[in-house]
Amino acid sequence: MRRLASSAFALAAALLLAACGGGGHTAQTTTTSTLTRTSPARGERTRKPPAAPRLLIVSSLPLSGPAASQGQAVKLGIELAWNQWHRRAGGFRIDYESLGDAAHEDAWTGSLVVANAQYAMSKADTILYIGELASGATQESMPFLSAAGIAQVSPGSPLSVNINPNPSGAGGGRPPAGSWPLRLAPSNAYQAKVIVQALKQVQGCTRIVVLHGGTDADGADLAGRLGQDIPQQSLPQHGRMDLIPGPPSAGGARAFGRYLASLRPQGANCAVYAGTLAGGAGTLIQRLHLALVSPAKVLVSSGACTSALGDPALGGVPPSMYPFVECTAPGPPLGASAAGQQFLQAYRKAYRSSPDPLAAFGYAAMEQGLRTINQLGSSASSRDEVLGALQRMPVTSSPIGPYAFDTEGGTTSTTYGLYQLGPGGGLELRTLPAS
Repeated sequence: MRRLASSAFALAAALLLAACGGGGHTAQTTTTSTLTRTSPARGERTRKPPAAPRLLIVSSLPLSGPAASQGQAVKLGIELAWNQWHRRAGGFRIDYESLGDAAHEDAWTGSLVVANAQYAMSKADTILYIGELASGATQESMPFLSAAGIAQVSPGSPLSVNINPNPSGAGGGRPPAGSWPLRLAPSNAYQAKVIVQALKQVQGCTRIVVLHGGTDADGADLAGRLGQDIPQQSLPQHGRMDLIPGPPSAGGARAFGRYLASLRPQGANCAVYAGTLAGGAGTLIQRLHLALVSPAKVLVSSGACTSALGDPALGGVPPSMYPFVECTAPGPPLGASAAGQQFLQAYRKAYRSSPDPLAAFGYAAMEQGLRTINQLGSSASSRDEVLGALQRMPVTSSPIGPYAFDTEGGTTSTTYGLYQLGPGGGLELRTLPAS
């Protein structure tokens, strides 16, 4: 069940992303000695070099359920960076454990999120936690990780306000400085601007419907942002954009059906779905499209902008909907920078396929974590040192674009891309409105 945690506050550490191929660590080389090797004396045992001390990195991601395609994409990016570094950094052996945080039809499951955070806490050598994707899930895990001093880097969590495990303010105001989780996805405030610009590019899009996915905190936050931004937009030939009120909060499926039937008479000619693929979102998106004045576009937010969006078996839309659906995902086009191009080449070589946009965010989290450990050397065994180094990192070039973290853990990046579904259902970059 999804809920926003109301317990003590959490900070997590930030993982930065860096150039592909582990450019910042020392390359491992093998040298051959020209000296004659002598055999040990009879009866003398050869001594093995001492094993490198271990540090553990844990990820908590949706590896099943409607958000599994996103979680798996992030995991593949994490593993790519880990293997590029040969699973070592700063004189430490780096172990990595991947944990799932979703069950059944949930985009994330609260009990699993808490269990994962507690597991990371239970391991004395846990130095970094990569997770969660959803802001609601991050709000669940951060109090535990913050209490243990473990750096938490979220590849997602685009909530436009700070993630506070005590939203009511009970117990007193803002959390202590340095206790925010580090988030790689840009704020929904920037995603809303890109969606509005995309709507303005759709011919005849003047009467807009915005639906959000149930209890999804990120979707509700984005829908609220769009509710503020859309009515302020003017159109060269059509006056202003109008926002049609959303469906009633009560009444169930029958009331929602009546709401959909009312849209065409109101002149609704384009729509936004802000949410995940949970709960049969693909069917909802298709019903919404059919309720509009045809032909009508449906813009889908980053919570569902994944390869599964084009697969009905995974909660997405059928091929007949491909021409009418576009979606937003964080980050610039991977081919737009040297770091992005290097990541693309390495990913395709390792997996023989092209990456989902979120794979670069998993790569960035692990890459910057390993780079930080390598820079700290023996001091990387201290959680405080690793967390502090991530928080203070300068603007860094990476496959997800240049970024650093602000004083409250948010990324300085503002970029979202706009994608369409290709003939096979895969995501294809359509355009990148200025953000």
